[in-house]
Amino acid sequence: MPTPTGGSTPEGYDSVALGVLDSIYSTGHKYTGVTNALDKYRAARRSEDAESGQDTASVLVAAVDRWGGIAALVERTNKWPTSSKAGVPKQAAAAFGTAKILTGHGLNTVAEVRAAFATAEQQDASPVKRLWLGLPGQGSGLTWTYFLMLCGVPGVKADRMVVRYVSRAVREAVDGKDARRLVSSVARPHSLELTPDELTSEITKGRLDGSISISDRRPGC
Repeated sequence: MPTPTGGSTPEGYDSVALGVLDSIYSTGHKYTGVTNALDKYRAARRSEDAESGQDTASVLVAAVDRWGGIAALVERTNKWPTSSKAGVPKQAAAAFGTAKILTGHGLNTVAEVRAAFATAEQQDASPVKRLWLGLPGQGSGLTWTYFLMLCGVPGVKADRMVVRYVSRAVREAVDGKDARRLVSSVARPHSLELTPDELTSEITKGRLDGSISISDRRPGC
């Protein structure tokens, strides 16, 4: 799966906690930095004689509380802000906020997330999505979609590279929503039988040879 700046990410996690951290921290950063942050979190959990591979949302919330709050999570991951604006909250605060939202709605495990958000209709009707997008720096929905993908829910992470590719293909500017819809619409019907997230990865890695046409599926068609 692609990140906003390229690079390769895991196929997914059995841990909601790791999915939360990966999705929130990946925005606007090279994936090596995300990997470093996740490794620091894993090390912090190992120092407690625990493994993070199946950490739930509630385990992440409890760990942050036990460690002493957001500043402690920053120390155990990284200090990236949620945007380039001065004085904005850290991404650690957004990660903690999303974990609390998930916990508050009984979505602690990857299996529970998959069941709750298997369809676009379920996702759009859920207050969890609205609350997630209301957190600082999460309004685009990019981290929300990526989190679901990391939990095994098919989707298209319409980052800057994907939006640029689709805009070139349709010869007009598109936003993330249109790019997501267009990539999804050509994934399965294509002869390669790519899933939407597989096609997203091919776009990001520059592997397409022009055989996949998006130009006839531009917005409004």
